[in-house]
Amino acid sequence: MRDHFRSARDRRGRGRPPAAIAIGLALLPGAVALGAALLPGAADAGSATSPSPAEDTSPKVKPRHGEPGTDFKLSLTARHDLGVHGESRSDYRVAISGPREGCGLSFQIGHGAAGTRIHRRLAHPGGAGWCLGSYKGTVSYETGPYCPPQPGHACPLFVVQGVPAGRFSFRVEPAKGTVEGEVRECNTPTTCATNDFTVSAYDGAGRLAGSTHTDHNHYKLRLLPGSYSLVARSDGGLKCDGSAMVQPHRTTHADITCLVP
Repeated sequence: MRDHFRSARDRRGRGRPPAAIAIGLALLPGAVALGAALLPGAADAGSATSPSPAEDTSPKVKPRHGEPGTDFKLSLTARHDLGVHGESRSDYRVAISGPREGCGLSFQIGHGAAGTRIHRRLAHPGGAGWCLGSYKGTVSYETGPYCPPQPGHACPLFVVQGVPAGRFSFRVEPAKGTVEGEVRECNTPTTCATNDFTVSAYDGAGRLAGSTHTDHNHYKLRLLPGSYSLVARSDGGLKCDGSAMVQPHRTTHADITCLVP
């Protein structure tokens, strides 16, 4: 009886090709997308795995920190010749996830020679500027079928292979403004000396927002928009106060004067 059930099971399985074999059939143009859909996650293969040294494209984004309107640039080193090779095509797929839905983007790099450094400008998602927050990106090397857009041309269809090829990250912060000026140590309004000061900016809640050292009495700070209290301290214990209102993409001039006997 057991042999009878085994024989019946074998007969049911006989004649059904494995999924990978079925995907390898030659189909007409437009069927390539079907082949990728038959393997869930094929397009994202390797996105959660660290790349091997031989495949790592060493992707870098500059600047690492920017504002909603910043032009970020991605650079990576191709480890393979990209493009069409007979009936196959190879490229790098870049996927960037943002801080929330609708803030990410993805694209492919399909041209480049092995060993060359490739540069791409990262376009703002939707053209409205980057969302505030952290972004994480992955690079995958993908090979798949090449099917020229010719009517009636049969296309070889096979599994899209994805290999991890790098990771990168960058961050988008609110637009900042600049406050700069001089710290003057004077015993009269017109008689001032040069001294070294540390200039600190505090927000309305009393939290330190930035700090810098003077260079020939001059200081410069990049701060988020808002109202700040400025405190200048010398190594000798002299303390002077000032204030500034910072606006995005603008420079506010604020001198700090210390009157001494």
